[in-house]
Amino acid sequence: EAGMFMMVDIRETGLGADAFCEGLLDAKGVSVLAGEAFGPSAAGHVRLSLGTPEPVLEEACDRIVAYARSLA
Repeated sequence: EAGMFMMVDIRETGLGADAFCEGLLDAKGVSVLAGEAFGPSAAGHVRLSLGTPEPVLEEACDRIVAYARSLA
C-alpha cells in the first residue's frame, strides 16, 4: 500500500547508511533511503518503501540480504 515503509537497522554491516545505500544500488540495483534523512534517531538505518507489489518486495529483500551478507 502506498505510504507504507519500514526502517531497517544496517549498523552491523559496518557501513554508514549513505555508503550502504550507494553500495546496494550499485551492486544489486535496489534503491533505499538513508535513515539520517529522517533525523539523528534514524542514523544507522535505511528506509524501505513497501508500496510495491509483493513479488517485487520479495526480490528486493532477497537482494538486500545478499548485499548485506557480502559485506560480512
